[in-house]
Amino acid sequence: MREKINLAVLISGRGSNLKAIIDAIKKGYLDKVNLRVVIANKDASGLRYAKEAGIPNHIVHRIVDGEKIPKEEHDKKIMEILEKYDIDLMALAGYDQVLQKEFVNRYEWKIMNIHPSLLPSFGGTLHGQKDALDYGVKISGCTVHFIEEDVDTGPIIIQAAVPVKDDDTPETLADRVLEHEHIIYPKAIKLFSENRLKIVGRKVIAEEELKTVFISNPMYHMKRIGVTEDAVEYLSEKCRMYTVLVENITPREAMILKQEMLSIGGDCAVPKECILNNLMLTDAILIGNRIQLKILIKNLKQQVFNLSKLGEELEMLIKTMGEKEI
Repeated sequence: MREKINLAVLISGRGSNLKAIIDAIKKGYLDKVNLRVVIANKDASGLRYAKEAGIPNHIVHRIVDGEKIPKEEHDKKIMEILEKYDIDLMALAGYDQVLQKEFVNRYEWKIMNIHPSLLPSFGGTLHGQKDALDYGVKISGCTVHFIEEDVDTGPIIIQAAVPVKDDDTPETLADRVLEHEHIIYPKAIKLFSENRLKIVGRKVIAEEELKTVFISNPMYHMKRIGVTEDAVEYLSEKCRMYTVLVENITPREAMILKQEMLSIGGDCAVPKECILNNLMLTDAILIGNRIQLKILIKNLKQQVFNLSKLGEELEMLIKTMGEKEI
C-alpha cells in the first residue's frame, strides 16, 4: 500500500460525516489519507464542505430530465470519476443509493458505509434510530462496515453503542448517535489507511501490535492519535523542557528552589555543598517545562531573600526567548 491512500467520499445530504473526515485530516489524525474527491448524486448541501476545503467535487445526477437513469448506468459514471483519481477507498457518508453488483465487485473490500444502528439490527433503512425506538430497544448505536452486494450485510469494522433514554425522540437519539458516527468513521478509515484491517470470514480483525517508541514531535503524534486541540496545546507545553542556569544565589536559596521545583514535578540540580548552608554563593540549574516554570515564578514572587527578585528575572528571561506569556 502507498504511503497515503486516496479516499473518495460519496454523499447525498448534509455531509456531517464528510465534515468529520475533513476535520480529522486537517488535525493530523488521518495522516495517511488524501481525500481526493467528493461525489454526490444530487445537489447535496454537504458539498459545501468539499468546496470550502478545496477538494474536487462532482455531482452525478441520478434524476435527469425528470427521469431516474438506471442504477447501473449511474454507477458506471461514478466509477469513471473514481478511476481518474486512482481511489483506494470509498466512504459512503449518507449516500442514499444502493451500489450495484458490478460496482461492488470491482471495489471489493474497498467501500465502507456507516449505518445509524447496531447492525445486523435495523438494517436496510435510512431511519435506523426511529426503528430502534419503535421496537423499544435500550441500546442503539452506529456501525461502520464494508459493502457487499446485499444491503447493510457486509463485515462489520467498528461499532459504537448509544444508550436509549426513556424520553428520546428519533431526533434526539439521532443527534447522539451522530456524535459517535463522527468518531468511529474516521477511526475505521484510519485503520484501513494503516493497513491494519484483515477480513477473516465475516470478521474484520484490526491488527494491533503493542509497541513503544521514542518520538521527537509529540504535537504531531498527539494530533495523529486524536487528542483534542485544547489538550494538544496544553500537553505540548509539558513536553517542552527548559534548563535554566541560576548563578550567584545562597545555598539556602538553592535548596528552596529545589524544593519548589520538586513540589511541582520539576527538578533543580544543586551542588552537594549546599547542605552545609555556608555563606558562599553557588549556582543551580532549573529543569522543568513551561507550565512548571510559570508556577515557580508565581511562587518565587511570594518568597523571602532574593527569591522574589529571581522570580522577576526568570519571567524576563522567558519573555526574551519569544514567549508571549509565562
